[in-house]
Amino acid sequence: MSPIIKKIEQAECNFKCRSKKDALKLVSVIVRSGDIESLLYLATTGICNNPGKVTDASGRTPLHIASSVGKLKVVDWLLQFKGAIVNAKDGESGYSALHRAIFHGQLHIAKALVSTYNANLSVQDFDGLTPLGMISINHN
Repeated sequence: MSPIIKKIEQAECNFKCRSKKDALKLVSVIVRSGDIESLLYLATTGICNNPGKVTDASGRTPLHIASSVGKLKVVDWLLQFKGAIVNAKDGESGYSALHRAIFHGQLHIAKALVSTYNANLSVQDFDGLTPLGMISINHN
């Protein structure tokens, strides 16, 4: 058995995991590593069997964080293979991944979310702003 498979089998959670501790580990890896390094680590270490759905204490998913910091390969992996929900809102501000990408100036992520993953341009945050509405506020 390869070391990668062995590590994945050692994950402490199942595919219904909602662990805040696991989410914090995932978020930390995404923020601290490069795009490819983050993806390789997330895909091979078995930190969590449900990286598409876990949320941290602020209700942010790994998708929200990867969108904020511009990790396109991680965004793609979470959406294509890990069941991340493209229009899910975080608990902090009601931002979707698209809101967060636009807020943080990650336009390559915003483009992918809309063109490849059909992110909803009409999703509103807790203040009633859509992702496009944020553009006009952030750049006035």
